[in-house]
Amino acid sequence: PYSMARGLPSFTAGCIELLLITIFGDLLFYWQHRLFHCQFLYTRFHKQHHEYQYTFAAVHHYLHPFEAFTFINPAMLPPVLFHSHIMIMWIWIFIAQTNGIWGHCGYYIPIKPWNPASKLYKYFPTLRPEYHDAHHYLF
Repeated sequence: PYSMARGLPSFTAGCIELLLITIFGDLLFYWQHRLFHCQFLYTRFHKQHHEYQYTFAAVHHYLHPFEAFTFINPAMLPPVLFHSHIMIMWIWIFIAQTNGIWGHCGYYIPIKPWNPASKLYKYFPTLRPEYHDAHHYLF
């Protein structure tokens, strides 16, 4: 499913592929997560993840076994479909896991207005840990 070629893709090709994988993976995760908030799936599986109203990093992996199995798809499917180099897959898995752990860390991470990430937060508020805290508190 992955390219095991000896040579790595060029830096530019790798960055473009990572961007496409990130967009595709985030879309898959978003819709799958929305699906798990439907009452049938929420009460049977996803409710366990929301037992903690105040998040901390380990909550990212506190899932019902069925939910954990199905949430492999948003992380693994995009690199498989793109037939990515194995190194691109590992970089993507690192990004995806770091983002999930950061989102559940429970800390407000101040970003100064001059920092490029502040613009990212403006357009993608879901990347902020406090957004995810509100999600856990409200559901």
